Parts: sequence; structure tokens; C-alpha cells
Amino acid sequence: MIAPRTKLVACLHVSNVTGVIQPVAAVGEAVQGTGVVYLVDAAQSVGAMPVDVRKFQADALAFPGHKGLLGPLGTGGLYMRPSLVLEPLREGGTGSASEIERQPEFLPDKYEPGSHNAAGIFGLLAGLKYIQQRGVADIRRHELNLLEEFLSGVDEIKGIKRHGPRRAADMAAVVSLSFESFEPLQAAQILWKRFGLMVRAGLHCAPWAHRTIGTFPKGTARFSFGPFNTPAHIRTALKALRQIAA
Repeated sequence: MIAPRTKLVACLHVSNVTGVIQPVAAVGEAVQGTGVVYLVDAAQSVGAMPVDVRKFQADALAFPGHKGLLGPLGTGGLYMRPSLVLEPLREGGTGSASEIERQPEFLPDKYEPGSHNAAGIFGLLAGLKYIQQRGVADIRRHELNLLEEFLSGVDEIKGIKRHGPRRAADMAAVVSLSFESFEPLQAAQILWKRFGLMVRAGLHCAPWAHRTIGTFPKGTARFSFGPFNTPAHIRTALKALRQIAA
């Protein structure tokens, strides 16, 4: 698929719709030597599972702070290999080289115009410290245990369809469901109003993914689990889903 005019190959590490872990290292191997920039989107994986830019052979890796890194909204980062040079879309307001009228050429200032979200960055730092203390491997084990219990329970409920990999090992702790008797938004409203469970309903900013799995335009109801969820939360969710399906 790489053509002469191709400039960038961008690939999700983990789908935010189905949770599937994609073969980003194999994609990186295919892109190597073509002169095309390879970007990995680690929004759904960083902090929750191992992420290795060398193994992925990624030229750049983008991530938000508010998901697996446990930080506030409005934070995130972009890793760039040292030899990758990009032109910033915005300039000005670095405060570090006010005597020049252009964006500084030194890093990281070249790519960081304007005032930083200082309060958000301090919040992101707190999340990073927690993850470093607990360890990504432990968080991954914890989320896999929750995921395995949830998948085995959901697969026994008639009237609910699960979209994505069959095995927990092939996915992150993100599960999309559709219902025979309810639209996803209706199911989400019932789960919140009757059971106090928050899920996200709709297309999850990924309409083409829903076209692929056959859930466009209504989307799915998406459950997701993190380091602070417990087996008791999983049992509560499964109990609620059984009542809805019945």
C-alpha cells in the first residue's frame, strides 16, 4: 500500500473500539527502508502494557496523558526519533528565546509554542509516579485478570454480542458490546441510571472501525477497566448486564 506519494504510515497500537492489539512491530518492519515516517498511536496502550519504540521501529509515537497514564485531560506527548525533523504548525510564545522573532531551533522548545499546561503536567507527573511504583507489568496482569472474568461472563449472556478478539491476551481492557433489544445509547443510559455504571456509547471517534465490524452508525457500548477497578466491579457489571438482557 506504500506508494511514491506516501508520506506517513500511522497505526494504532491498540484499537479503542475492540481493544485488539495490532502488530505494530510488523508494520514498522514493513515501513523500514521506504523513507516514509512511521507513527504509532499508543493512546490506548501506554501505561497499561509495554511500549517499546525500538521494537516497534517507530519514528514517532503519540500518547495522551488522560488514559493509561492516569493524568488529566489536556496532557500528552509525542516521542520523535532524534533524526526526525518536523516543521511546527504553530510558532511563538516559548519565552526561552525572546530576542529572536522565530521559533527556536533547539529542542524541545521548537515543538512547544505557547504556555504549558503546568497544572495538567503536574497531575500527569503524579500518574507517572504511581505507574513507576506499581509497574506496568503488574498493571497489565491486573487488567488481564479483570478482562478474562468479564469476557467469560459476557459470552454466556444471551442477547449481547461482543466485538473483538476471543482471547483476553490479544487485547487491552476495552470491550465493545451491542444488544439485541437496545441501541447502545439506551443501554448506556440504563446502566447509569439503574446501576450506576458508566460506559461510553456511540462511535468512539472511530467510524471506520465501526464500519469494519458492522456496528455503524449506532456504534457500541464500550466497557473499559483500569488499575483501580476490582473483581467486585466486574461482578457488578455482569449482574447488571444479565438483568438488562433478561
